[in-house]
Amino acid sequence: MSAPRLLAGLLLLLLPLSAAAQSDPTVPIEKVVFFKSGVSYVEHRGTVQGTTTMTLRFRDEQMKDVLKSLVLQDLGGGRVGTINYPSQDPLSRTLEGFQMDLSEPGGLGRLSNQLRGAAVTLATGDTTVGGTIVSADPQDGPNGATQWHLTLYREGSLQSVALDHVQHLRFEDPALQAEMRKALDAVARARNQDENAVRLRFSGQGTRRVRAGYVVEAPVWKTSYRLLLPDANEGQGQMQGWAIVENQTDADWEAVDLTLVSGRPVSFVQDLYTPTYVDRPVVAPTAGEPLPPKQYREGISSDTATAATQGDGDFDASLDRSRRVETSQSAPKARAAQAESAPQMDPSQGVTATATTAEAGAFFQYTVDDVSLPRRRSAMLPIVTEPLQVERISLYDPDVHPTHPLHGARLTNTTGQHLAAGPMSVFDAGSYAGDARMGDTPPGDTRFVTYALNQDVQVDAGGGRTEETVQTGTIVEGVLTMTRKRVASQTYTIENEGETAASLIIEHPRRSGWTLAAPSDVEERTASVYRLRTTVGAGETGKLAVEETKMLTRRHQLLGTDRDQLLSYARTGALPNDVQDALEKAADLQQKVSRTKNQLSQARRDLDRLRSEQSRIRENMKAVEQSSDYYQRLLDKLSSTEDRIESLNERIATLEEKRGERNDRLGRYLQDLTID
Repeated sequence: MSAPRLLAGLLLLLLPLSAAAQSDPTVPIEKVVFFKSGVSYVEHRGTVQGTTTMTLRFRDEQMKDVLKSLVLQDLGGGRVGTINYPSQDPLSRTLEGFQMDLSEPGGLGRLSNQLRGAAVTLATGDTTVGGTIVSADPQDGPNGATQWHLTLYREGSLQSVALDHVQHLRFEDPALQAEMRKALDAVARARNQDENAVRLRFSGQGTRRVRAGYVVEAPVWKTSYRLLLPDANEGQGQMQGWAIVENQTDADWEAVDLTLVSGRPVSFVQDLYTPTYVDRPVVAPTAGEPLPPKQYREGISSDTATAATQGDGDFDASLDRSRRVETSQSAPKARAAQAESAPQMDPSQGVTATATTAEAGAFFQYTVDDVSLPRRRSAMLPIVTEPLQVERISLYDPDVHPTHPLHGARLTNTTGQHLAAGPMSVFDAGSYAGDARMGDTPPGDTRFVTYALNQDVQVDAGGGRTEETVQTGTIVEGVLTMTRKRVASQTYTIENEGETAASLIIEHPRRSGWTLAAPSDVEERTASVYRLRTTVGAGETGKLAVEETKMLTRRHQLLGTDRDQLLSYARTGALPNDVQDALEKAADLQQKVSRTKNQLSQARRDLDRLRSEQSRIRENMKAVEQSSDYYQRLLDKLSSTEDRIESLNERIATLEEKRGERNDRLGRYLQDLTID
């Protein structure tokens, strides 16, 4: 027999010794609460006698949520004790504490080397050999195969036994047998990750009721609706709602109280199941060097606090205090007589809501009693069968279809129940008319739904246009503020080729900063659109004109603005007369300042020209005899040029003073100018 086959046989012989005792009874599920955040609250209820242990079983991935949320209650005055569950330590770390390492394959030879010094008994055919394991060594066999030989110490001698010939191996040490059983149990637990038994201990006297609740991951419960339209354009329709739930647990539901909550509580996963270890530094031992004596300073004395021990306490009975306000649901009246005479399908007949409704704080919930559902199965439960107010409409959304509106309905939730978001199948005159989507709708709210293309009505959105005009202006401390009005208009042309009048809702986009000026009546506003209503008779064409306005404010600093721009502002006809007069006066003052600036610039250019001429004359005079007539002429010309330079300097000084005065006058005028 090969060494691997021998090891397998050895494990099979030891497995019966490691089998677990009879499992504890489980507590049946009596309540399940589904939330929209992907979790469910499961509650077990049962009866215990005296001090006992109850067992709940969970898959490995559920343990993280269970350890985070498990709550227990003993309703008969007993106490909740210790909760035991299998360790999730990695197998390699668990097996580190055993004498033999079963975490890696290697056959009987590898295992025997770990057990050197152990007393064993071997059976090889008809021969039984006993001894103490010395070693297991691989040797080359025929055809290059490796054969393991076990060396035993027996009666003062060593004996080699080929493991291929060994049919049975027994450990003689009871402690080693127990160690092997524990190691095999650890390997079995690591392999079977879907059977984690959580044992709950309850201590007390007599017969008592106990409860255990926890949160685990669960599929999100869903809703699906059937809407039966009324025969008239407006009237009572019929709403039928179904809840879709899945039992993805490993237990059958038998007469479970099922609650469906519309809220989404915050939920997260934290791994409390896997043990957490902290890496610690490794410090080498010292060589035992002598230590010098040390005198320590006197310490500050303090009283030692005594910690009070806290025993197991009963789970707060708040599980019994949860408020549930139930409202009775009346079943729809039977329509058997109508069904016999009417050939059309009536989906509402025979369907009665089995759920009661309740406000649960900020959430809304449906409660269905006595739900039985096998494990890994799904179910549809009727939760709404009520009339509600329906108005037939057509809704035009250019993002859905550029030409035709959609058949739809304006629903008013008169059911008295919260309608959770979900898909909807619409039936008209007993026939399927289309699908729609409905958002969360509290009681009394209205929602629009659309379900089919209305090919009898065509809409031409046309081209929009935008105009801008100045409305008014003010001046405050020299700042002109002009208010401009921007007007955007668009006309929708609706052609109704149907045989009945069309009540049309047009979704016109809302733009930031714009205000709807026309039409004055708005059916509904959302964050992104206006819903505007219009009615077009059969075979007629109608128009809906939409006008939006936007006010723009622009500010202009008048000081430093040139005359032409000031006059341009002043000639804007929409400005008040006093603002126009003030701007014209400012333009006149600005013109005077500009004129003085121009004169000063010209005088400075003339001065530069004369100084250049003066320098040229002086250079010429250096090259001419002072007694010559030409020198005299140059001297006279130099004198005349200097007189003109002196005159220009006086004029420049006068102009600079004049410019300063006019600048100050303009500045004071604009600084104090305020016209509201």
